[in-house]
Amino acid sequence: MKAKIRRCIKCGRYTMKEICLNCGEKTKIAHPAKFSPDDPYLNLKIKAIVKRS
Repeated sequence: MKAKIRRCIKCGRYTMKEICLNCGEKTKIAHPAKFSPDDPYLNLKIKAIVKRS
């Protein structure tokens, strides 16, 4: 199933469009990726999240 709700990168508003109707910026999918403990890239994802914090 394809995620439909999206969030604007700039203003933070939620929409279903790829471009925000409020400010004209690109939007991204609002839901996080599915988690699996068997994911071969799990260590890389954790390092990326810790690095951002």
